[in-house]
Amino acid sequence: MENQRMSASNALLRPQPAGTRTSRHLQRCLVPALLGALAVAGAAQSALAHEPASPRASEVPAPTAEYLPYLGFSLTEGWLDPWVHSHYSREGTPFVHLFNLEPAYLDRDFFFVYRYTREPHAIEEELEVELEWAFTRRIGLMVEAELEREREAGETETELGDFKIAPRFLLVEAPRFLLSTNLKLAIPMGHGDEYAFGPSITTWSDLGNWVTLQTELGTRYGLSSGDVELFYGAGLAYTFRAPQLFAMADGEVTPGHYPSGLTTVMAELIGSSEMRGEQAGRHVFEALLGVGYSVTDAVELRAAYQFPVGGRRDIDYSTILSAIYHF
Repeated sequence: MENQRMSASNALLRPQPAGTRTSRHLQRCLVPALLGALAVAGAAQSALAHEPASPRASEVPAPTAEYLPYLGFSLTEGWLDPWVHSHYSREGTPFVHLFNLEPAYLDRDFFFVYRYTREPHAIEEELEVELEWAFTRRIGLMVEAELEREREAGETETELGDFKIAPRFLLVEAPRFLLSTNLKLAIPMGHGDEYAFGPSITTWSDLGNWVTLQTELGTRYGLSSGDVELFYGAGLAYTFRAPQLFAMADGEVTPGHYPSGLTTVMAELIGSSEMRGEQAGRHVFEALLGVGYSVTDAVELRAAYQFPVGGRRDIDYSTILSAIYHF
């Protein structure tokens, strides 16, 4: 997926050159706005509890099959039930894939991501491809491959990043809430890395009016070093209909897909804490603001800006461009 950039091996913050002052000033302005949006969304949840989840149900394309009753907290049903092909919840709210957090819902999407990151001592560029595939109502799989290029002290190094594979299991299904677990294994393809195992719990909550809240909490275990990292994050997404810039080829929307012009704005706050290892006790936080626009019912284009929050940092900033193909 569009993975969070938390590298425990980078040095602590050092005095920044003048060229970064403008971006740091921008970051100081954006942080209060982001945190304020998260607080407002939390307060709005109870107010929206009795509102319909989707006030625009007529705009939602029909799913490809009939839904079965909600699973609730049952863990004995639905494992072999077919996955219903729809990029909306059955209440009519769009499922939005955030940039740094794994989703709690199951999907069939292909991602192409370019990330440019300025670190305190280097510049890193990353190309990432990712496939997410739902097999059944409760079982899915994510596979991801990366190509990285790093420039530091006048030298450039290009290598393959980790290959990641993660089964996903839907554990709780309610009308406006989902909870899943991901069991991610990172396989090193370049030098200097190690095998790592990263289980996590993700949630998806429908706050009403096409506003959703997603969270993730997990750990990463270095199988050779024994290092342990705790990672966590939360993100808000608001989806709305914007002007359609590109006419559909046949004028119709594929069942279960987004229509052209559907737009989402996203805000994320992520963090990591070293629990065991050389930098135990080190905490890093980053925030992200992003936008996505559905060009057609199968293609979505996205962009985001990610920046550090607080004194310690792994990055100065990241810019992200990506495209999603919805099967």
